[in-house]
Amino acid sequence: MSNLGAPPSSWSASRLSAWLGEDEKLNPEAIDALALCDVDGRMFLEMDEEDLAESDELGLDMKSIHAFLKLQADLEALELSHHGERPPLPGSSVLPFNTANPQPRPPPPATAAAAAAAETAGSSGEPPCTLGGESSVGGCGSGGGSRSWSLPCVSVDAEGNSFFCDRKVALGAGTTGSGIGALSELIPTTGLKFRETPGDYDFDFHCAPARQLVVSLDEGVDIEVTDGTRRVFPAGTVMLAEDTWGKGHRSRAVDGKSRKSLFLVLPDDFKLGE
Repeated sequence: MSNLGAPPSSWSASRLSAWLGEDEKLNPEAIDALALCDVDGRMFLEMDEEDLAESDELGLDMKSIHAFLKLQADLEALELSHHGERPPLPGSSVLPFNTANPQPRPPPPATAAAAAAAETAGSSGEPPCTLGGESSVGGCGSGGGSRSWSLPCVSVDAEGNSFFCDRKVALGAGTTGSGIGALSELIPTTGLKFRETPGDYDFDFHCAPARQLVVSLDEGVDIEVTDGTRRVFPAGTVMLAEDTWGKGHRSRAVDGKSRKSLFLVLPDDFKLGE
């Protein structure tokens, strides 16, 4: 296989898929499943035989599993050739697709701290804000000279349990008089993805592949967290998904309708809201 230059731990999901696709022994459907679930170079290096064997989406037999593990060893060698020794990989996580018995792994310190802060803050009790309509500004105002946007969130606690919370995103004071409305600070993103899910969509418990904003455009989505709590986020909702490790959450279509959505991936070190 070709050496693609950059260390494998920095490869995107598409770059990893292209590299795997050079091996004719691999099942193309398994490679497509990895790409669909945003498995990048870092995640691939962290996979073990149990992860691969328990994945319903990949459906691998032992021969295919061993082929994947051999390629993983090849990537490991390539990683070592770049660094001399293997560097720590940030944010190891459970594979971002359904496994029969997902095993929680310890979060990096920053993730644990963010989860603890979110749990302390708790739920605001306000309805989730949506894009467009009065609720995006008026329904989320905090009164006085400043406003905030109540952002629903799926987060994770120190035990790997997913839970709902709400984040407050500040909207600048005084900007409403300019005629353009109240604005937040510029929020950096590392990428944008378009997605369409079918009417029978029912994605069993899985982790978010990255900290990302999920925007439901034309239909809503039904989300379930670890303790069985479910919330339906209607069309237009902007939700933060940050349970990138642990037991994950379950996603379902609403009323059997297909749904278009956007994923806006956030930088690992960017804190969004309070």
